[in-house]
Amino acid sequence: MINISNAAGNISAAFNLTELRDNNLHQSSGTINYSPDNALTVHVLTPLNQWMIFKGDTLSIFYPVENKLIKMPSRSGEVTLPIFKLLINTNLEGLGLVKAGYTLFETQVENNKITAVWKPPKAAERILGDLIATYVNDSLMSIVAFDPKDKIVSRQIFSEYIANNGGFFPTKLEVAKYNKTDSVFEALNLEDVAFGAEIPEESLNPVIPDNAETTTIEW
Repeated sequence: MINISNAAGNISAAFNLTELRDNNLHQSSGTINYSPDNALTVHVLTPLNQWMIFKGDTLSIFYPVENKLIKMPSRSGEVTLPIFKLLINTNLEGLGLVKAGYTLFETQVENNKITAVWKPPKAAERILGDLIATYVNDSLMSIVAFDPKDKIVSRQIFSEYIANNGGFFPTKLEVAKYNKTDSVFEALNLEDVAFGAEIPEESLNPVIPDNAETTTIEW
């Protein structure tokens, strides 16, 4: 079966992800498929066979070999965007910040560089600080997040852009998350990126057997 709904917004690619956490290096690779109607599906091929399905308010993780399914509904509604969808959000107006309650405070223009300062929702000012997004030639270069005391808590760097429908799309994202106990560093690279392609139904909605051992964890 082929999913042709909203095909113009579909994105498919192969990925390589590297993560450094607690001085341990983790690497994985596989494919991703995104459809505006069917959310995001990540098929990890190495180091193990795993499906991660982000749809609505639930993340489903399926292990075909073990026939195990973990369902993780989110109390806050839409599931938290993973590093994969951060790249996709670069094409969205306001990076989804307006929907999250952020307010554009000011923009600074210097030659071909634009710096946008976003203020957090009033209700979250005790735990969240500003976000600063930097664009060069209308392409997103970085997003830096601060805490209420103006200390950097995360940094996202976008690069290696390719043409897409009159604009440009990043195929590399580096993320650093800083905290008191440990810091996490991630690097995501996309290859063989296809825009507007018809995505097979089994790639967006993989078949999960009815007899799969299922565990539900709310987060």
